[in-house]
Amino acid sequence: MMTEYEQLLRDLRELGCFRVLLTGGEVCLKPEFLEITRLAVSLGMLVDIYTNGIALDMKIFQTLCDLHINSVSFSLYGGDAASHDAITKVPGSFDRTLHYLTLFRCAGVDTYIKTVAIRQNVKTLESLYQLGKRLQIPVETAFSIADTQTGQSAQAFRLGEYSAYYEALKADLRYKNSKKKAFREVLDLRTPVCLAGRAS
Repeated sequence: MMTEYEQLLRDLRELGCFRVLLTGGEVCLKPEFLEITRLAVSLGMLVDIYTNGIALDMKIFQTLCDLHINSVSFSLYGGDAASHDAITKVPGSFDRTLHYLTLFRCAGVDTYIKTVAIRQNVKTLESLYQLGKRLQIPVETAFSIADTQTGQSAQAFRLGEYSAYYEALKADLRYKNSKKKAFREVLDLRTPVCLAGRAS
């Protein structure tokens, strides 16, 4: 199986691809995950990883840091254990995800929180945004959810009412506006300077 991934990555690199996102399912459960990451880095590719953090351990964490991956994004569905674990149905999943999310942030790896606005968390999104601000980790929110590849319907999670979408979008806009304000306070925008290193 690894030879197929190796050929795919080499073909992509030859075509000019310089960035790859490794995701799942849960990418860290794949036996070849670290091999694939190591190969992509050796080919000069920027590697972004999308995980829920539950399958991470210290060996994987240290290896990814040593490989200087480009970024890691974590799935979180609420700003505390009660709201997040109620959605994942995995007791302790919030604490485990938060643990590794914080470790990557402290190790200097670009770290992000990814969430999706669903019926089950629309009223607690604000607490997740507050958590992101306290940790200084950006929160990115999606507003649509697709059925699974196995055909399992996502209908039970979709925001069904206009008012629910409205509340979720308002919370997201408040969060984005507060981030812009904080950015303006840190950076004197009157200074003519390239922002690529700070904003990209």
